[in-house]
Amino acid sequence: SSDVCSSDLSYAGQGTAGSYNGAKTPGATFGDRKLDALIAGAGGSGASGWWDGGQNRERGAGAGGAGGGALELVADGNGSVTIGTGVAIYVDGGDIPDTATDSDAWRGGNGGGGSGGAIRLEGNDITNNGMLSATGGDRYHGTYGGAGGGGRIAMIARKALIPEIGR
Repeated sequence: SSDVCSSDLSYAGQGTAGSYNGAKTPGATFGDRKLDALIAGAGGSGASGWWDGGQNRERGAGAGGAGGGALELVADGNGSVTIGTGVAIYVDGGDIPDTATDSDAWRGGNGGGGSGGAIRLEGNDITNNGMLSATGGDRYHGTYGGAGGGGRIAMIARKALIPEIGR
């Protein structure tokens, strides 16, 4: 049986699962490539942790990373969308932070990274000289928490996509 719930969704690219005690299945992908429905990324699942009697404290508990945001830029009529040189637009999922001061590899907890969000650009021409990113969040602990899946970026140009993808 697989443990899949709404907080473990992967959006466009499938995330990873933690490997402790038998790997769990990462969440299924969702949404469509043209982003007809603009959906932000899903948050990663939290981890409950356990009580460590030897150190007299809870270990491994932690929240999941936040899901990435959603942004849509649509040019009116015959307009175009231009992302200038040096402009960066990020809708990345949240990482699991390294928050504690101890050095025993349990810092930050075992939650999963959030999935990347969505960027949708639409116009007659779309010029992208900048950086667009919808990356999934990173896990902190390599055995327990999983990384978030990647988000989606859609560029819908009625005439030209400049520079062309693949150049």
